[in-house]
Amino acid sequence: MVSSQHYENIRTNEIKRILPLIPKGSSILEIGAGSGWQTKILSEHGFDMIAIDVPESIDKTKKVWPVMEYDGFLIPFPDNHFDVIFSSNVLEHISHVKLFQTEIQRVLKATGIAIHLLPTGTWRFFTILTLRFLFHFFHEF
Repeated sequence: MVSSQHYENIRTNEIKRILPLIPKGSSILEIGAGSGWQTKILSEHGFDMIAIDVPESIDKTKKVWPVMEYDGFLIPFPDNHFDVIFSSNVLEHISHVKLFQTEIQRVLKATGIAIHLLPTGTWRFFTILTLRFLFHFFHEF
């Protein structure tokens, strides 16, 4: 099993990479926020943060930030509301991603930006290899 420290290192690195892209004082919506860990970190950098996720989120019992539940289709905010929409490893799980992009555009200000981090094929490949190795290694004992 991959340690929580490993995931925190990955998520911290993601935040470091996107910070220069976000204008100071931005209002940010994090979609698929899970426990709200990245939302909390971004708030510590002075951003006005709101986090949402579906009720089925596996991290909902580990919340470190208030995460609003929503239906996964309609973002419960008015048109042109956010300066930035952010997601990390979320869009690849949405079956209606094209329709959802329209919903994201609806709540994003005309001058806003959307930042979506997605795993690459290389990341998936090495994750599968690592998990298979660990599975076989620990089941041998």
